[in-house]
Amino acid sequence: MVTSTSARKSLQTTLEVPTLRKSYYARTLDDSKKGKKVAWCSNNIPGVILDAMDVTAVFLENYATVIASKRLSSAFCAVGERKGFSQDVCGYARMLMGYVLAPDEVPEAPYGGLAKPDFLLVNSYSCDSRMGWFSAMSRVLNIPLHVHDASHQPDGAEYTERELRNLVAFLEEQTGTKFDPERLRQRQNLSRQTSDILFDINELRKAVPCPVGSADMFTANWPAMYLVGTKECDDFYRRFRAEVEERIAKRIGVVPEEKFRLMWSGIPFWYDMRLINYVEDFGGVIAIESFYRSRERRLPPQDDDPIR
Repeated sequence: MVTSTSARKSLQTTLEVPTLRKSYYARTLDDSKKGKKVAWCSNNIPGVILDAMDVTAVFLENYATVIASKRLSSAFCAVGERKGFSQDVCGYARMLMGYVLAPDEVPEAPYGGLAKPDFLLVNSYSCDSRMGWFSAMSRVLNIPLHVHDASHQPDGAEYTERELRNLVAFLEEQTGTKFDPERLRQRQNLSRQTSDILFDINELRKAVPCPVGSADMFTANWPAMYLVGTKECDDFYRRFRAEVEERIAKRIGVVPEEKFRLMWSGIPFWYDMRLINYVEDFGGVIAIESFYRSRERRLPPQDDDPIR
């Protein structure tokens, strides 16, 4: 009998996320069948630009966390290792390369598998293994790869703008569709609203007792990462904030008697999220995270160009 590895949640809104995630993957498969262009992406590729260009984004690192949460990571990694990827290589890469190189040898893929990609998009920062991983997939699948270079450069905003325009040019070439600034502007407005709501939620977590901990937030951050710039995402966080405010008004905390608070640094243990609840048994709450959170309110663009 397999025991659930999910963390214990406190909020009802959080429980909506698995349904949103399942619907997202089903939609990507349906888009592919309808002939819509599909991009396999690393995290931190600006999804609002892809959405504005009518490209379906599939974020591979998220799919790796889905595999891990279903306790299938060892089996997927083993296939990747048999195909030549060392155990020293990132587990995300080994899982997905096992899936790419030997789809018949891995267990049944969650959510029916991934939509077939037309091209690949990878950014050059965050993880050292990404470049090699995506380059290997480009060779195996024989499809184009675009590298979106790091925005953290000495040239500052000018370099970032140039890289974003290079991304747009690549998407125009691959799709045959001209970039529409107004579509991007609409999605950026929704994205900015979402970011501000997330900022509000983290400010509300200062309340005593803490109304929402990391067990909920690591799950609840999923729409902001993969549905950003959509009304579906904006509506979710408005419901989430309202529930947090209600808990504060009723003095409902994560634990019955809060004794201490912690900050979580880094990504969580996707393979066994129950570990997050461990401190709660002693009256502790993980009240903030170093990853996946809005640290300030986002300012609107200074001109009519949505790329700037």
